Amino acid sequence: MDPWLELLGAWWWVGPTAIGLGAVGYGVISAPRRRARRLELDAARQEVGTAYNALIAARAHEREAKARLQAAQTQPGVVVPGLPSVAQARGELQAAKAEHRTATLTLRAKRSGVKSARAHLHAATGETELPVARLLRRHDSVTARWMEYETDVAKRIAFPQMSDARHPLTGTFLTMQQQALELRPESARTRMTPEQFLRYRDAVAAVETSFAAAEQDAWREARASGAVPPAPERDQVAPWATVAQQVVSLSAEAIAQAAEAAADALANRSRAASAPSGSGERAQRPAPKAPPGPAGQSRPAESRSEPPTWPVPSRSPRSDG
Repeated sequence: MDPWLELLGAWWWVGPTAIGLGAVGYGVISAPRRRARRLELDAARQEVGTAYNALIAARAHEREAKARLQAAQTQPGVVVPGLPSVAQARGELQAAKAEHRTATLTLRAKRSGVKSARAHLHAATGETELPVARLLRRHDSVTARWMEYETDVAKRIAFPQMSDARHPLTGTFLTMQQQALELRPESARTRMTPEQFLRYRDAVAAVETSFAAAEQDAWREARASGAVPPAPERDQVAPWATVAQQVVSLSAEAIAQAAEAAADALANRSRAASAPSGSGERAQRPAPKAPPGPAGQSRPAESRSEPPTWPVPSRSPRSDG
């Protein structure tokens, strides 16, 4: 056992060293992946910091406007260089208060964005759920929708302004598209800073907004010129849920009427069977209800003759002898 103990004492450091090198290697390999997954969260946190700084600046601006108003109120009607009038100071204070409210709401919205980014981070499982991959998917979706107006002959004829850069809304979309293409990364694995991610995200949002405005205006022009049929009004077209509900209610009404008619017929037959056969009086029975027609509308009741009396009376008078 002495040789084994000597060997273990000489090479005991190999195990911990291998474990440490493996951990360091795994950290180096997985660092880009973790950084890519946390990119949206880091960008959202940076937005919160920017919004907080804007809130502090708006608060200071409001305090300065209050001080200027108080200084103007101490000397009403006196023109002092660098000091506004009371009306101007009140207007500046109102603008500063509006800026303060806007900064407060913006900060709340950015904090909600941090929560959303954190939820996306915990829910992301694959390569397609990376923040950059989601942005690339949104950008490609808008580009594909625009290319339909460029490659489809029917759409190109019906919506010519979608291919005309001289149209204001189409020109705005093409400008936003060019800016987004300049900021677009090569792939979802491209390393980006939070600032670059925010600029590209805002560019994609501008592309979506400008394309929606241009497409809506193109459809409006096409309907006005008769290239496409006009959109149906909501008052003239009932929702499918309402139509289905009407059909069900009419079917239920028809079934109820049919059941009521069957019950009346059965009651009439029972009264006819219980009446005496030799009685000269005929049982007065109400006319059965007509079966319901289509869509729950009742048909007009058909005239039915009274059932024959048995035995049939003779036409010639019988002799008493």
